[in-house]
Amino acid sequence: MSSFTDSSAPSSLSAISFQPSIDYLDDGYALCDNDALTIVYSNSAFVKWFSISALHCPIADVIPFLKTDVLLKRLNKRDAYLHVLELEKKKWGFPQRIELSFKQLKVDNKKYVSVHARDMTRLLEKEAQLLGHSRIIERNNRKLGRLNKELQAENERLSAELKGTR
Repeated sequence: MSSFTDSSAPSSLSAISFQPSIDYLDDGYALCDNDALTIVYSNSAFVKWFSISALHCPIADVIPFLKTDVLLKRLNKRDAYLHVLELEKKKWGFPQRIELSFKQLKVDNKKYVSVHARDMTRLLEKEAQLLGHSRIIERNNRKLGRLNKELQAENERLSAELKGTR
C-alpha cells in the first residue's frame, strides 16, 4: 500500500502517526499546505482516485472543477467546505460521485487543509432506484385514479338505473 508523505511536514504529521488510521480507510484522504494549496500527504485511495503521481502538486490540478478562490473564502469564513464531483461517464476504479470535505487544521502553528473524499456512488445508485420506484408508484396511482373514475361513473349509472326501476 503506497502513500505519499512530505519529509518537510512537521513530525506530528509524519507517516508513522498517520498511516495506521488513514491508509486503511476506503475513503480518500489528503493534506494540503494552506498557503500554496499543494498536496503534502495523500493515502492510497486518494492517489488511485485522482491519479496523483507526486507530492506538491496543486489541489486544483488534481480535483476537476475545484475553484480555489471559493475554497479559501469558505474555509476562512466557516473552516469547512463541501464539494461534490459527479462523473457522467463511469471510469474504471474511479467512483461516479465523490463528496469532498475540506477542513482547516493547525499543527505546530502551521495551517493545513485536510481533504476527505468519500465514495458516494452507492448513494447515487440508491437515488436512481428510488426514482425508478417513485415512477412506478406514480404510474400505478394514475391507473388507480382512472379506475376510480370508471367505478364512480358505473356507480352513478347503477344508482340512476335503480331509481328508475323504483
